[in-house]
Amino acid sequence: MGFDQCQNMTDCANTHNVCNAQQQCVVVDGLGTDECQDNNGCVITNDPPYADQLASGPGSPCTGIQGTGIAYFQWRYQDTEGDTEKKFILQIDDNSDFSSPEVERSFDNLSYPAGTLNQQVVLVKTIPTTPYGDYIKYNVDYYWRVMVEQNAPILSSNWIVATQTFIMTGHPSPSSEFTYTPFNPAPGTLINFTDLSICYSNSGPYSCKSTNPITSAPNGYTWNFGDGSPNSTTVGDVTHTYNSTQPSYTAGLTVCDEVNCCIIEHPIPVRIPGSGLPNWKEVSPF
Repeated sequence: MGFDQCQNMTDCANTHNVCNAQQQCVVVDGLGTDECQDNNGCVITNDPPYADQLASGPGSPCTGIQGTGIAYFQWRYQDTEGDTEKKFILQIDDNSDFSSPEVERSFDNLSYPAGTLNQQVVLVKTIPTTPYGDYIKYNVDYYWRVMVEQNAPILSSNWIVATQTFIMTGHPSPSSEFTYTPFNPAPGTLINFTDLSICYSNSGPYSCKSTNPITSAPNGYTWNFGDGSPNSTTVGDVTHTYNSTQPSYTAGLTVCDEVNCCIIEHPIPVRIPGSGLPNWKEVSPF
């Protein structure tokens, strides 16, 4: 029979020791009533939580952050008894032993129900990574894993390693940008739109209005001035005139490299005659 054992698979409800709701007694023959001599005779029956449906992939190609892409890493929190999620830890490393993870994130004091999909978005850059730098690099293969923990009783899973590594191939998408002068023009004023867009190849950044080094062809440009006029496909700088008295327009520039297209938009306020703002007229002194 030994020490600290019970006869049946029932709780140790007696004058000795009581197993809690997440425990059961060890079954042995011949001890007598269903009792344990001390708490060591109770064994935990609450299963620890786990994670499944691990998946990773590239996010939207246009991030609004120059030279930067995004990747997502997601998994589903699960628990057999339906205990809520308290904590998770995510590690991403280019070493299979996770000795120096580039990304390590830990979120605690959660209260997510079983079945909740957890997701983290990670920046992808062209510059070299550092341990715990919280970003990864293009064209590098990464291992990743998660650990989840449940609320009371607090139990943790083992590390769950994704069966597939993640790699963000290629290069950042175009970073479209432009400025314009003059600011707050009057109707009929010629406006200069200056292209500041930056594109990328595996060798690094270059001006989008230059020849694409991958295709040896120009990148695609579309200027939309927001006033119903035809779009312009001029590569680089353009000019435009707003002739109506609408107080504001939205001008947009879409730049396409060999893979993706990204757009930037800016409001263009136009001075309305008689609005109280001065209308200047240049007069030659001669």
